[in-house]
Amino acid sequence: MVWGTKTWWLAIPFFSWNVTGDFTVLQERAVQLQRASVAEGTRRNLTTVCTLFRRFTQKYQLVFYLLTLEVLHLFIAWLSWRMKSPNTVQNYVSGLKSIWQLAGWNTSTFQHDLLKRTLTGCRCLMCHEVQQATPVMPDFLKKVAQLVDWTDCVQVAIFASLLLGFYLFLRASNLAPQSKNAVGSALTKSHLALGKHVALLTITWSKTIQFRNKNLQLPLMATADTDICPVWWLKYSGMANGQQEEPLCSVSGVWLTQPLLTHWLKSWGEKVNPRGRYMLHSLRRGGASWAYVSELASTQIQVLGDWASEAYKTYLDHNLDDRVQAMTLMVQHLWLQDQQRMSQRSSSLHNDLQNELWDLLHRQRGAWSSQTQPSTRQNASTPPANLNWCRTCRWSSSKKQLLMGK
Repeated sequence: MVWGTKTWWLAIPFFSWNVTGDFTVLQERAVQLQRASVAEGTRRNLTTVCTLFRRFTQKYQLVFYLLTLEVLHLFIAWLSWRMKSPNTVQNYVSGLKSIWQLAGWNTSTFQHDLLKRTLTGCRCLMCHEVQQATPVMPDFLKKVAQLVDWTDCVQVAIFASLLLGFYLFLRASNLAPQSKNAVGSALTKSHLALGKHVALLTITWSKTIQFRNKNLQLPLMATADTDICPVWWLKYSGMANGQQEEPLCSVSGVWLTQPLLTHWLKSWGEKVNPRGRYMLHSLRRGGASWAYVSELASTQIQVLGDWASEAYKTYLDHNLDDRVQAMTLMVQHLWLQDQQRMSQRSSSLHNDLQNELWDLLHRQRGAWSSQTQPSTRQNASTPPANLNWCRTCRWSSSKKQLLMGK
């Protein structure tokens, strides 16, 4: 077997008998089942990893299947020269581990602590800022709607597809096929039910529904603004018409593939926002960010976007306005706390001044020891009962007499 070809996964050993008849059909079925355990996209990625590792071993005259800790360290160092992101290096190492697992070889080398240190060193030395796709927001879509040529059915269908991906947070693999020869998991016209004011999209396969054990039903509703109304654009584009087995993103026999949608999204994006970095992933990220701005619950965003984990939080776009709002709330909270402290301090100070004034007058006059009988003498720290102490600063007649020396 030649490593790096599209048949590398057949290296998994399971049968070695050379027989014919029904047993041969059984062997073919076993190979088919093993191939089905790896998704098409994963198979392409692992094939790329296998090809690159084969080049590395051939360049330095190493044996492909003799993967020691030293060889793995050298492979990571070699990748650090060729790649820009440390995450890419991590993905290649993880892919190489998956290949070794599929081949049934020993993977204990990948668990070594020194390997983790080497990958950590890559992150320290390969200072790389992750460039995320610019999220598509409703204001952007409204401006793009003015650029669409209404007489071109293909452009109308492309914009309708972009709206579909934005409102439903669709992955590119579900939104449109990669090419005419690789339909993959792209939605077909049979998955869409279109009504007067609503539409229902049923997803039977996705990244998190690989075994088709459930259906994900996503509703679409008409909006007041027809410029970004998904139901109106789906009807106007005629995407729901045609054979049921055709891709949903197709019109008049023209398949709207992922490269075609990306081309038009970038073309419109350069006119609306030249500094933006637009791709099909911008639709999914923008839809999740808009749901967050609309104050949808986190569980609703996760369910609508078909996320199996909390990875959706990395899709949310927290811009400067969100940080300014958060800082404003913090400052307001501190201001309220200061006001409460000042109010409590003022009230306590007012009481202390009243008590201190009373004690001062008590000591200066010395009226209690000479005029009051011992049996009725009161504690010097408390006011007498015949004087009404008023907190609203209204002095009684007895207090006025005391202050005036009568």
